[in-house]
Amino acid sequence: MQAHAGNGPDGKPEGEPDPDSLAPLVLQTERDLRANIRRICRRLDAQPALSRLLFINPLLVLEDVGVQMSPTVREHIIQALRFPPKRRVRIEALQTEVAALGRQCAEVDGDAAGAAGPTPVAAPRVGHDQTQHAASNTAEHAADLAAQTPLRVQLATRQAELARLQQGALVFFPRSIYEQFKRGEKKHRWIKAVRFGV
Repeated sequence: MQAHAGNGPDGKPEGEPDPDSLAPLVLQTERDLRANIRRICRRLDAQPALSRLLFINPLLVLEDVGVQMSPTVREHIIQALRFPPKRRVRIEALQTEVAALGRQCAEVDGDAAGAAGPTPVAAPRVGHDQTQHAASNTAEHAADLAAQTPLRVQLATRQAELARLQQGALVFFPRSIYEQFKRGEKKHRWIKAVRFGV
């Protein structure tokens, strides 16, 4: 059977939205995200005006094309976009190490609540200058650190490195600015189109 005039290549009337593009796409886990990446790309390709806003705020674009994300998936997407792979690996390792050191400090202190998370300690401050190394800030707190146990010094050092690595990451625009771009009140000319071709 041949498609009637005015029909698309799949036989559906042109301009008629794909039912799949209208149904909410629920992502609870990272596995869900990987399994549905082609469907997500097709939705983005179908709405080029929104796709151009991915660099403004990708989470809001995904919401606008019907993707519903759990907090875990949202955090995974943000971290993947904000940090290069090697830095993400180091950040995750430091987060695990900081949590373990915090529990050890709590055990040493006899703090029964320590299992809930690391005990706050006086960590070296990291300035807004992204090129400033944590070691230079550590010197400012040498007296404080000297009074702490070696375990707490190790924890404070790891916390300082973690804070330094988390600085300077790509930050996306808030919803208010995103909506202005979406309405055309603000314009960006550095991206003409985004196409995934899946």
